[in-house]
Amino acid sequence: MQKRGEISLEALVKFIPHFFLVVCLIAALFAVYKIALPKEKTTPAIDDLDRVVMNIEQLEPGEIAPVFTTTHGYIFNLYQKDLVKEGGYAGVVPKQCGEYTCLCVLDPDGRETCRKLDGITKPEINEKTKKLECPSGSYEQCMYLPMCFLKKMASVKIVNAGDSVYVCRSCTEIKISNNKAECLRHVQSI
Repeated sequence: MQKRGEISLEALVKFIPHFFLVVCLIAALFAVYKIALPKEKTTPAIDDLDRVVMNIEQLEPGEIAPVFTTTHGYIFNLYQKDLVKEGGYAGVVPKQCGEYTCLCVLDPDGRETCRKLDGITKPEINEKTKKLECPSGSYEQCMYLPMCFLKKMASVKIVNAGDSVYVCRSCTEIKISNNKAECLRHVQSI
């Protein structure tokens, strides 16, 4: 006689195939949902933005990375983190950035798409010079220091398709420019 709450071995063996069938159906429904889910609309400008962000995140001290653009008529805007707290730019910083440093692309229609930049620190005031500076050190130390943007907001306008955006890094300071000579001067400051 079977006690209440006990499951017989026969009932358990009959249940297992049904359980696997339900799990497979749930997995198939989830896969269909992921495929049908609308993805972020991409444009050549957003693709360029993603390539610039990828190059920024991979920069080593003393490097310059040219990123060739595929379209024209848009502007890259770099926003420093904590601008909202410092004031002055509160109305300008996109909500997508929050309190993070981010790079955005502004298309001719006024739409702005942003990407947060990880591992970027804020410049600090040098006690001797009383100027904002990024952390610095010897070349060997630079590899272990976090990246930093000195300017609160930098813009690079893309006039022609195929123009380059240069991202460069001295010790820790990252610069974005459409002028290669400016980047060369910047990285030579190590």
